Amino acid sequence: MLETSVASLLCARTGIDFRTTSPRVLARIIRTRMEAVGVEDETAYLTLLTTHEQEVKHLIDSLVVPETWFFRDFEPFVYLRKIVCEDDYFLGNRPIRALSVPASTGEEPYSIAITLMEAGLRPADLRVDAVDISRKAIDKAVQGVYGRSSFREKDEELRLKYFSQSESGWSVLPEVRSAVHFFHGNILHCAPLDIQQSYDIIFFRNLLVYLNEEARKRAVENVDHLLTGGGVLFLGFAEPPHIFFPNYIPADHPRSYAARKPKESPARTEAAPMDRLPLRSGKQGVPNPLPRSIAKKTGSRGGRPKSAGPPPHEPTSGPPSMESAGRSGATPEIRAKTLDQARELADRGLLSEAGDVCTEYLKSDAACEEAYYLLGVIALAGNDEEQALEYFNKAIYLKPDHEDVLVHLSLLMEKRGFGEQAAGYRKRLERLRGGPPA
Repeated sequence: MLETSVASLLCARTGIDFRTTSPRVLARIIRTRMEAVGVEDETAYLTLLTTHEQEVKHLIDSLVVPETWFFRDFEPFVYLRKIVCEDDYFLGNRPIRALSVPASTGEEPYSIAITLMEAGLRPADLRVDAVDISRKAIDKAVQGVYGRSSFREKDEELRLKYFSQSESGWSVLPEVRSAVHFFHGNILHCAPLDIQQSYDIIFFRNLLVYLNEEARKRAVENVDHLLTGGGVLFLGFAEPPHIFFPNYIPADHPRSYAARKPKESPARTEAAPMDRLPLRSGKQGVPNPLPRSIAKKTGSRGGRPKSAGPPPHEPTSGPPSMESAGRSGATPEIRAKTLDQARELADRGLLSEAGDVCTEYLKSDAACEEAYYLLGVIALAGNDEEQALEYFNKAIYLKPDHEDVLVHLSLLMEKRGFGEQAAGYRKRLERLRGGPPA
């Protein structure tokens, strides 16, 4: 089948597992490209892909769907500003060099530059390199013009300060653009990055989960090579540092998903077994004017998780008493406040207390998928995979399109060697997101 052959070819070339893409989406894009190049025969098009690099690039551009916005996930940028203003490593260290990969259409690297400038740096005091595998995404990033969808939070003040408005959208001001340099490339191959010096800051978010195992290992090694000792790495919410960069020191800022590379670090860092996954904050926006101080986490990881067989591909029943439990005692305000309390306790390492909050809440709202999701994450933090899977299955039964749950289930199944089930969850995730990330 042409779709399978093309997906395998692209996976081998890019490391991104396009086999998780919806078959209908992949088939439609392939047919569109075949029409564009005037090829009707499937075998002839596959031959074209193997002999013409330009067609591979066009196909990748069509498959990669950018999904990003300025200051995405909020807390990483709060933490970035905090360390640049307060940390001895960054004080007096000029210029500060940062890397954003994948850069997508430019919102993240520009957000890094703006955050550094808000921390008091001049454009000459910083350099942000931005790399993406999609030439189409890079071209848009270089233009630096954005519509409403790139501004999803209350960022009016920064938008007026660092952008100019025109009929075509909001344009990044020249002083910000001068600090950001875009490259077409793949993190699996360090060029052109290997001609640069080490970076003090690397944003490497939301890509590892889409790579195959071999590509993931190579990407981890390359990122570790590029980050200087003492530098800070930012990962995505589903890519906890202790799994992929076990030698790094986790940040004491909740939901930043950041870690510092030790000054004396092994030449290569290999991913550790997955034994804990993070909570995700639903809060997004721009950096606080004065980042608040955060208490250090007090939790600790336990032993290695037990092995177990695969769970059912789909749960066969909902949570106990789901039909009989009412929601009269759980208003939206109470729900939000209670779940925020559970997240805060878990972020501080108080896992038992966080679990108690969720369990108590479920007595009045037994169909709350978010409470089951949080209990699943808490169970993983305590190395109880069996309990975590039970909670995640309940959450996905209640809300089949819960993206965070699908991410956790796909990672767990992949870790346990159940590739088919992992691929199934990832396909569902891709259908929700519309395609692999840029």
